[in-house]
Amino acid sequence: MHGSKQKARAETHWADELVPAIGPLSPGRVSANFIGRVLRSAVHMGASRPKLLAAIGVEDAHLRHPVGSLPQQVLFHLFGAVEREFDDPAIAMRLAIAAKPGCFSDFGFVATFTPTLGDMLRFIVNIQSYRQNIWSVTLDVATNPAQLCWIVPDHQQELPASCVEFSMASYAHFYRSALPTRLAPQTLYLRHQPRCDEAIYAELLGCPVVFGADETRMVFSRSQFGLPLPNAFPQLQQRVQETYGQAAQWIAQGRKYTAFSYLYLASELNKSPLTLERLAASFGMSERSLRRKLVEEDYPFRQLLEKVRRDLCDLYYMEGCRPMGEIAELLGYSELSAFSRAHKGWHGASPRQLSTDAGGA
Repeated sequence: MHGSKQKARAETHWADELVPAIGPLSPGRVSANFIGRVLRSAVHMGASRPKLLAAIGVEDAHLRHPVGSLPQQVLFHLFGAVEREFDDPAIAMRLAIAAKPGCFSDFGFVATFTPTLGDMLRFIVNIQSYRQNIWSVTLDVATNPAQLCWIVPDHQQELPASCVEFSMASYAHFYRSALPTRLAPQTLYLRHQPRCDEAIYAELLGCPVVFGADETRMVFSRSQFGLPLPNAFPQLQQRVQETYGQAAQWIAQGRKYTAFSYLYLASELNKSPLTLERLAASFGMSERSLRRKLVEEDYPFRQLLEKVRRDLCDLYYMEGCRPMGEIAELLGYSELSAFSRAHKGWHGASPRQLSTDAGGA
């Protein structure tokens, strides 16, 4: 699709720089961003947000903290509450499919621009430490067939099956949707017994499933590992790395509130109202205190919001496949006219003028 753009390779992730700056997740902790992702997917499918928040005992603001974390029990309670809400033991797998990243506000989205299927799987495995520290997934391509293995520490052997099924379904759906031919893993092995009709597992995961196995793993053909992805665009991947990598640089400069606020705004652009009050609440601060901190760090709120929108706008332009109306919505503009005015301030021309000039050239 992107022709010569596939020559460069960029397999790092901005979280590789950010995690050392903020410290890794402690054992048994889950990122607020990850829990928020599961919750949003459940609400999108029809669950009651207030009811789920009450079930897990967490305020909505806490789930918006860009580098916050919560005890693993919150995730366990969330899956249990969602299962009860839908009365569906397979809901965790359905949520994994619904939760696949679809834009640059979703931090895993850049995996879809890696050069090959194998690069994509490596990329997803490498960022898991930013998501949760309960179980781990390892990638082994030395064997044939190759495999992803789910490693659960001894003290986590009672890990709810729904967590493993959500994780496995996420990888399986990435794998199946990466190519137009919709490849599927060869076989999935689960340590636990089926919690619903086995045919539902095969349908949602896309391949045969063996239950009661010695270990949980996803097996796939090693020959498929090098297949090129149709959306491979390593230069865009590198641009995303540079965009979000600014947060680690700001932390190194002692500007942590700028860094955390940038990540918050980037993540929430298309999800919630972008106000200083909501941002401060996610940090457990007063609006006045956060305003003062951002001014002290030379990035007042409005200026930072403008930068986030422009940075992500540039990513969507580089991606080159979305209509202007969709880009405006993803950047948090309720009207295309507001986006056009902002765009003219950034580039000296409206989006329509810029696209017309580019077409004419």
